[in-house]
Amino acid sequence: MRVLTAVLTTLLLAGACAQYQTGELKVPDLPGLRFVQVGDWRIRVDEVGAGEPVLLVHGYSSTLEEWRPALPSLCRDRRCILVDLPGFGLSDKREGDYSPETMARHLFRVLDALGVPSAHVVGHSWGCSVALAMALEAPARVRSLTLTDAWVYYDQIPTFMLWARVPGVGEALYTAFFDQQPDMRYEEIFHDPAAHVREEDVDLMQHFLKSPGAIRAALQAARDQRFERLEPRYPEVRHPTLLVWCEEDRVALPHYARRLAGDLPDARIEWLSGCGHVPQVELPEQWSRRVREFLDAVGGAR
Repeated sequence: MRVLTAVLTTLLLAGACAQYQTGELKVPDLPGLRFVQVGDWRIRVDEVGAGEPVLLVHGYSSTLEEWRPALPSLCRDRRCILVDLPGFGLSDKREGDYSPETMARHLFRVLDALGVPSAHVVGHSWGCSVALAMALEAPARVRSLTLTDAWVYYDQIPTFMLWARVPGVGEALYTAFFDQQPDMRYEEIFHDPAAHVREEDVDLMQHFLKSPGAIRAALQAARDQRFERLEPRYPEVRHPTLLVWCEEDRVALPHYARRLAGDLPDARIEWLSGCGHVPQVELPEQWSRRVREFLDAVGGAR
């Protein structure tokens, strides 16, 4: 009992270290680095290509870098807009609401700053919940949806994240474990990590995870994954929707693709094999081709 008490005490004290950033977040001096100011938030953006605007929304604990392998193909005749969501990558990590609904509002303000009235929205994993929230919040501003290996249901949330909702416990868990061994995460999300994960990828992820405020922001984003509020509204999403899913995904299990296709009135599924949770990295050409064909078909929908 004493050992258990000591462990819990240590974890709870460690939880006090999980703080948001204070002041302006320092970022590396990288060529082409660009930010937009959205209220009190400084948000990193990047743009590739020209043409119809396509907004790319990354997944939980990720950054806009996850789209890089697919950009040469996807953006050759489109204006791709990439964003580090608030709390992640090089964007600010301030105290606030990190729910999909609030993230959606941040993204609309980013589009406003870039002079984009509407866009096709492409989401990955947790970013799909943000994409769906955008479609529900302002339907006329979303031309179509592409949802890749979506993480959008309460049933998908692991026990670790549910425990993290408990005050004090979440701070302790995330401080102790969240920034540890990103290479182990790659083992889970990739079908063939040895072929696609480079040492510099692991180093870059470590840099992001250890930046000031990253742990606290990630914790709040986990706590604000209140998908149970969004799920009943998915049938309201009337946008043409493409679901791209990997048959070997161990994070967003394939049966959720069929469930989501049943919830969305105008959705179809494209299956990919030989990939895990990030087909835009493992199979960028195949993934991009499916998305391009869909975007060509829907054109300037809505």
